[in-house]
Amino acid sequence: MVEQFFAAINDRRIHDVLKAFLCGAVVNDQLTEYEGYDAIAAWLRRDLFDQHASIVAVQHTVRATGVVSMVEMTGDFAGLGLPEPLVLSWYFSIANGSIDQLVILRTAL
Repeated sequence: MVEQFFAAINDRRIHDVLKAFLCGAVVNDQLTEYEGYDAIAAWLRRDLFDQHASIVAVQHTVRATGVVSMVEMTGDFAGLGLPEPLVLSWYFSIANGSIDQLVILRTAL
């Protein structure tokens, strides 16, 4: 499921990305919270699609309640002062086969 989710982001298929979430799901990206489909769609467009983000998962750890994915992300981040690739941990909480919560934090290497 997580690999298909990242493929949908890379292909800019917003409908498929949003289908992966439960109604009322929450995304917390770097301590900013987005709740529900409208807020998550706005986050996707602004922070990923508009930045031409491309995500490569380098490691997945399956947990009892979800998956933790370490990813390398590239994009148009030059003006933001972010390194490329940007290494992040994506913490997926899964319920009934869909994402209930996604927390994204920068990974210190």
